[in-house]
Amino acid sequence: MAAASQEFQVQSKWDVNLYEKGRPRYTRESVEYLLKQLGVFDRDHAKPMTILELGAGTGLFTRGILKTLDDHYITNTRVIASDPLESMCDLFKQLLPEVKMLHCVAEKIDLADESVDVVISAQAFHYFANNQALAEIHRVLVPRGRFGVIWNSRDFSVPWVCEIQAVIDPYFKSANTPNNLDNKWKRLLESSSLFGTLHGSDDHLHNSQEGTEDDIVCAIMCMSAISQCSEREKKNIEARIRRILNDNPELKGLTHYKLPYITPLYWCEKQ
Repeated sequence: MAAASQEFQVQSKWDVNLYEKGRPRYTRESVEYLLKQLGVFDRDHAKPMTILELGAGTGLFTRGILKTLDDHYITNTRVIASDPLESMCDLFKQLLPEVKMLHCVAEKIDLADESVDVVISAQAFHYFANNQALAEIHRVLVPRGRFGVIWNSRDFSVPWVCEIQAVIDPYFKSANTPNNLDNKWKRLLESSSLFGTLHGSDDHLHNSQEGTEDDIVCAIMCMSAISQCSEREKKNIEARIRRILNDNPELKGLTHYKLPYITPLYWCEKQ
């Protein structure tokens, strides 16, 4: 199965409204930190700049980019987004009509050579971590342009988070869903002659998703591998997650929860 086809197959199962509701947001600190490492704040702002976000989904990270640019009074920067799933693109356009959205796969970016200063992928690069996509990213970047990746990954140093992972992990393995935890994406970038040294770390920054029991359940149920399950399986998964939230000694009696995340964040420069 080609990587692009796999990306379509996995994403096509997603409920985009559930995804929009359930996925964790990005902290201001993480967005600012990545944009800083990508040189967005250091450039001559009299010169126009273009940022491309690949696999933007419903625009969770895109909103962070726009807010950060606004906070830093950076006005001469154009943000373009892309996603391979039409339903994601449609909801993105409703939520962020001011941003150009391209309906395309990462392996065939609908932009000219050397037309982008920065490429970012948030919570998505593991879906298209292949040589063809990397060559396309290299093609659209200007000389010495930079590529950055970021994720919100659940913090497995917390025991009850591991309990939840034990429930859902078999479904990810069964669906053969790509994930960022196996570090295939990292090995691809580190071995590529198209980009220079890969900088960054897995746990420099942290995040949390706060809310009610229903909110935490939604954060799990919106994941791609779970979205592919039958309705019967989903009900079983949800019941097991609720039991953990209600019965785990660390969580007993809580009505407001914090699902902890680490924020892996990396960047490199076009060679």
